[in-house]
Amino acid sequence: MNISSDYLKKVFFVLLFVCENLKKGKRIESTHHSRFYPLRALEINQVPNIIMITVYWKKSKGFSQKNYDEIIINLDFHKITCPCGQTGQFIKHGKYIRFIKTPEGLIPLEIKRLKCQACLKTHALLPEFIVPYSKILLNDQLSIIKSNEKKISYESVMLSNPLIDVDNISYVIKQYLSHWKEKLFSFGINLNQKITQSCFSFFKKQFMQIKRGSNILFLQTT
Repeated sequence: MNISSDYLKKVFFVLLFVCENLKKGKRIESTHHSRFYPLRALEINQVPNIIMITVYWKKSKGFSQKNYDEIIINLDFHKITCPCGQTGQFIKHGKYIRFIKTPEGLIPLEIKRLKCQACLKTHALLPEFIVPYSKILLNDQLSIIKSNEKKISYESVMLSNPLIDVDNISYVIKQYLSHWKEKLFSFGINLNQKITQSCFSFFKKQFMQIKRGSNILFLQTT
């Protein structure tokens, strides 16, 4: 059978495209079918399996590295249940830096990680006073939203935290109106109650968490 050079070139470039996407762990969409073909092994090995654990502690004294470290020191790791169903399987597994806007400036917060020995997934330990993927503290976001609801000035918010500007305020309000206001109203949740616990109870995530991601609440009782 004679195969033309043009045909061989097409085959070569198709194979090259597939190989490049295999390296990136992407899914390839077939031009002849409507379904997607998952690259299972590569996805499992290359996509980080990071789950967030938000720690609520009554004795928390607010934002600072010292207060965060105190929460972690007093944390009962053996009582935390992984989404895989196993309890008491966590070990310490590194750390990473998050930057948070505070009245004292843009402060780095060293976030600790745990790893479940059963499912091998990594878990980031977040304090209740921060919102996943946001540099603005939960209390500051609540203050912005409450000011918007009461139709009052945001001056007190900006004076209490000089790093919060008009753009930050506009962004928080936009995200609240787009993703959260109707949810809270539908479930009868108001901004003055225990907002973190209520949002985890109904929505399985922290208040004002916009991006999708697994997040579980752990109540530290001591």
